Amino acid sequence: MTNKLDQIYRSIRMTKYFVNGWGKPENLKRLCEFRKIVANRESCYKLVPPDYPVKIDKEEEEKDCILITGHFLSPLATYLPECVPDACKTAHFQMVLPKKWQDENFKPVILHTAGTGDQYFWRRRNFIAKPLIKEGGIGSIIIENPFYGLRKPVEQSRSCLQYVSDIFVMGGCLMLEALVLFHFSERFGYGPLGTTGLSMGGHLASLAATTWPKPLVIVPCLSSLTASHVFTQGAISHALNWKMLEKEYVSNDCLRNEVQKMVKIIEGDAFRAGQQFAKKLTEQVSSFESTYEDRNHAEVHPAASNDANSRLQPIQSNKAMATLASEAKTAAIQSSILSIQTDNADNNYEKCDNYCNLESNSDVTTTVDLSTTICDQNSHIKDEIVKTQTTNNLLNLIVRLTRASINFNVLNKSKDDLNALKQNETSPGEQQALYFMNGIMDECTHLKNFAVPVDTSLAIAVCADNDAYVPDRGMINIKSVWPDAEVRYVKGGHVRAYVQYQKEFRLAIVDAFEKYRKKYVSATREN
Repeated sequence: MTNKLDQIYRSIRMTKYFVNGWGKPENLKRLCEFRKIVANRESCYKLVPPDYPVKIDKEEEEKDCILITGHFLSPLATYLPECVPDACKTAHFQMVLPKKWQDENFKPVILHTAGTGDQYFWRRRNFIAKPLIKEGGIGSIIIENPFYGLRKPVEQSRSCLQYVSDIFVMGGCLMLEALVLFHFSERFGYGPLGTTGLSMGGHLASLAATTWPKPLVIVPCLSSLTASHVFTQGAISHALNWKMLEKEYVSNDCLRNEVQKMVKIIEGDAFRAGQQFAKKLTEQVSSFESTYEDRNHAEVHPAASNDANSRLQPIQSNKAMATLASEAKTAAIQSSILSIQTDNADNNYEKCDNYCNLESNSDVTTTVDLSTTICDQNSHIKDEIVKTQTTNNLLNLIVRLTRASINFNVLNKSKDDLNALKQNETSPGEQQALYFMNGIMDECTHLKNFAVPVDTSLAIAVCADNDAYVPDRGMINIKSVWPDAEVRYVKGGHVRAYVQYQKEFRLAIVDAFEKYRKKYVSATREN
């Protein structure tokens, strides 16, 4: 069953992806060709020399760790300069290291790639990296994804990628940048090494792991084998303007005749994508119809709205709806800002997308200054300060929305909208765009199209058992690609798991490094 919490959360974020289309066809062709090079570990490894230059900008000592901040030129900017925006060409990273290693002959360090919307370093540093030092004596390298934070193009809104091609540029950059940082770590005597990430970051971590010719710890969390499922079947698929993508695909001869011939959908994905697309559209129409009928019933029979068991309780005023919506949007934007203790070093450049003012105290309270106005056709709600306290408060807020079936699009649908939706369910052009999206995503992101890591027994994938963002239970089929990988499950959907199971994600990292120790370090010492 589709996780409704994930669906509601997705609807209130209002974030749109690939707003400017597919990207330049010539760039897509270059990226597809380059994918074949990096898919071969030997040829990929040769692209980055062991002494690749890295610049250290700052080194500082905190009470619980050492922070090293640095940057370097992304190798992809050298090989595909036309594809990499100027803002993305410099890679920024931060190392979070123990002040004293537990074992001078065992200095584990793991690379953290960012999930969707995870900009700058503070979130991964405070939720994952610092706790890993205490729980396992593990150091971290946190890298800024291309198109995020310090690497975000000026014309890009928040973390919303403008073109489909951007996600392939992001993956290509990080694969080569991971090699730079692995070499850099080894030069300073750190190791064993690993990769990890949450959601999209987990998939990027998996891709990065395919480039290294030595055993590597790999812990992808809430991730998938391919991005195609996420963008064509998952909750995030509703954030794409399929009409615009369809129009561009149908009208562009190069996309249809040249790029299309370069891509291949992994067996079984095309049929499943078509099924999911049709199913979701049918569910959407049914949802609109039932909500419309319930709303009309509430207007005609207001007393019925007092029934606590009614499926949809009407909103009594536009202001009340907008107030609750504002709370929801704030929670969506700040889903991961829970129990964080910020430091002064972040104040200069690590700012949230919506100018969030973070404060830390003994009650672990986060104050959010939301400078965005929520409005409908007749009213404008002024800027407000919303307090979100602890994980349960966030989850309770989203549950309230789920029970009320709050969805901005649904609540504003007219009968004409519903009829139009019915009449235009699945046009041939829309299906073509869908299959092309599946093909291009599989071609450039499916793990089957890349090298198998040297030792897949060091991989532990953590999946949510009811994930609406990552269909098909995420990495459930990872053994078909990485035979000896371990798969663990956490209860609930994507949003709940992201907020609630940080400790389980860290435990998987600690366990994976312990596997490495037993298999390679202990065995060597015994011999």
